[in-house]
Amino acid sequence: MSLTTDVMDRLTELGDSANEIAEALEDKGITGVPQSDCACPIAVYLSSDFGAVQVGDEVITIQELRIPTPAAVTEFIYAFDQEEFPELISDPEVES
Repeated sequence: MSLTTDVMDRLTELGDSANEIAEALEDKGITGVPQSDCACPIAVYLSSDFGAVQVGDEVITIQELRIPTPAAVTEFIYAFDQEEFPELISDPEVES
């Protein structure tokens, strides 16, 4: 399998909407930082398998590969950056 296919499979398993993605990430205990392309929950989720990840609303960059961001992930990113999923925001008081 290609890296692109592996990444898309991982993203697809999260769900088809921002709410489904948020629920899946919460179930996995994944949190992140709003407005951060390297520390948002999607980046944290993908980095466990793929190393350094940069997540944007249009493109996800892993190594030097640029993968189009799926629509549901873009929807999640916009909602998360607006703090619509406060349960997924990392607690700055907790050291990781």
